[in-house]
Amino acid sequence: MPYPIRALTYTPNESLLIAGSDDARIYVYDHVEGGVLRAVMAGHTGWITGLVAHVDGARIVSCSADETVKVWDLASKQSLHTFDGGHEKSVMGVDFGEVVGGKRRIVSVCDGGNLVISSSD
Repeated sequence: MPYPIRALTYTPNESLLIAGSDDARIYVYDHVEGGVLRAVMAGHTGWITGLVAHVDGARIVSCSADETVKVWDLASKQSLHTFDGGHEKSVMGVDFGEVVGGKRRIVSVCDGGNLVISSSD
């Protein structure tokens, strides 16, 4: 990989290793099959600065220097939703939170110190 990796996460069953890179792409490796590259997901326009896998193993959330947070479906390798409000600088961290009103909360923090709580289906 020609660009530095800034973020890593495993799916809960540890079958997939997800890596976020400075080339604004997310790389999905099959950990069980010895690190075979299974997919490359693109959608951010800045460094990937954080990743977290959902407990169901079907989705991940990424954050980026492009000031956005994205929810991804691992089966389709597509972005399901982009949160692009509330961050005034690079988003530096992201995590899943509790379920409220049937929706899972996503919490993120930017380099400027803003804490943003969003909801995802």
